[in-house]
Amino acid sequence: NYDEASFPSSVTAFTDLSIAEQVELAVPEITTQLRAYPDGMIGCLAARHSELDEVWEALKATELSGISQRQTPGEYSAFDPERRVVVTTAHGAKGLEFRAAHLFGWDKIIRHKRSHQRLAYTSVTRAKTSVAIYSSDPLPGYIERGLPAVTGDVTGPALLDDLFKKD
Repeated sequence: NYDEASFPSSVTAFTDLSIAEQVELAVPEITTQLRAYPDGMIGCLAARHSELDEVWEALKATELSGISQRQTPGEYSAFDPERRVVVTTAHGAKGLEFRAAHLFGWDKIIRHKRSHQRLAYTSVTRAKTSVAIYSSDPLPGYIERGLPAVTGDVTGPALLDDLFKKD
């Protein structure tokens, strides 16, 4: 059981970064999370396949290369417990659970399609303790509205239906 009182869950957002800069910023955090959660898997979720390719290439050039595995539709393989960093798309993460999740290229989640809002919700809920959201541009409104709710910066109760309503 996770001690939420002693180690509160967190959600952070970083904007105005290229994919390479997003990965560069994430690597030290992922490294710390791997030490902090020795039995947990860390998810690196890309908004789309094009971002997945960029994230994978950038991660391969870091110290995380040997402990990362890529999961893509049509190329799924058994999870290797020695490769605790899982790189996949938001869609590919459905049904998975990670100790922490890093969401790359999140401004690419299309702003007005309800299915993409559900996909964003699914992605955010893949993490048990920590979510980091990275983007090149401003985040879609429904994600931006949700950040205060999960960080405790809201003045009133937030309902999930309100967080993911259409813009």
